[in-house]
Amino acid sequence: MDTPLASIIIPVYNKETQLSACLTSCVEQSLQNLEIICVDDGSSDSSPQILADFAQKDARIRVISQKNQGAAAARNTGIKNACGTYLAFMDADDSYPSVQALEHLVNAAQKHRVQIAGGSMLIVTAEGTSDNSLHGKELDGFSKDGLMAYADWQYDYGFYRFIFERELILANNISFPALCQFEDPPFLVRAMIAAGSFYALKEPVYLYAYEDTDKSLWNARALLDRITGLRQVLELASKNRLAKLYCHVLHQLDYEAPEAYRKHILDASIMHALLCAGGNLDIKLAQEAEPDLPDDYVIGPIDRMQHDVYNYDCVLNSVSFKVGRAITSPLRKLRDLRGA
Repeated sequence: MDTPLASIIIPVYNKETQLSACLTSCVEQSLQNLEIICVDDGSSDSSPQILADFAQKDARIRVISQKNQGAAAARNTGIKNACGTYLAFMDADDSYPSVQALEHLVNAAQKHRVQIAGGSMLIVTAEGTSDNSLHGKELDGFSKDGLMAYADWQYDYGFYRFIFERELILANNISFPALCQFEDPPFLVRAMIAAGSFYALKEPVYLYAYEDTDKSLWNARALLDRITGLRQVLELASKNRLAKLYCHVLHQLDYEAPEAYRKHILDASIMHALLCAGGNLDIKLAQEAEPDLPDDYVIGPIDRMQHDVYNYDCVLNSVSFKVGRAITSPLRKLRDLRGA
């Protein structure tokens, strides 16, 4: 087969219930000259068998197996093994909204001679499919077709609704950082900065399966990785003077998952990471987009933690707390003796 026009890279980890629909969506694309690289990231369910069955029926599917390392490592493996002119990324529980989606993206990239082309995204929830996006229609969708400078867009989410010229990624050593959270925004921002512009399609080209998770259950690793990813994008925005992007990411650090941060208030590694993030803010850049930001701006998690610690200290030093401890002291000693 000739060099494929596109390589679809799919990390797969225990997605047996959604995987068949995802693969069907890929093999039915009107763009036939493609390869589908599925990286099995150590699945323990029936995903490997589903991949094998599809690969047996369609020679364009290549299955690579590796021990579990996370989606970022799986995508990087896919990039290293891809041969297509353009790279497309798909999550194993997502799909394309039409059979022409990938062909339209490739045609747009070729016709307008751009290294990145992307379209709008639809969100799939338990209630159905909607264009009411996660972050606002103006961010997860495009109102019209046309060439767009990244400096005019300045957004960091939704990398899977774009295709990327493979040579752009390889020439600039762009990869997904080894994070379990927020690994895709640094990839998208680096690619966009390297390309400078992209072609936007109003047409929906990606179906994103959204599952609302309880962020208060995020563990310390997830929080640390998220802070690391946020800091990487903040540094990229600062270096390239992208004020709107800087404020957008800063406010993600400010307001997302406050329950999880509060839960880990006594974790020194998280506090250290937050202090490093808060101590290296480019407030002058942020004020270009939001002039009302104060010079002594404090990021949300640190501000909330300071408030919580202050309240905790007030309780410990209150008269009522000390009296209560004195009254219950004999009972607590009796309980300890019984436990012994």
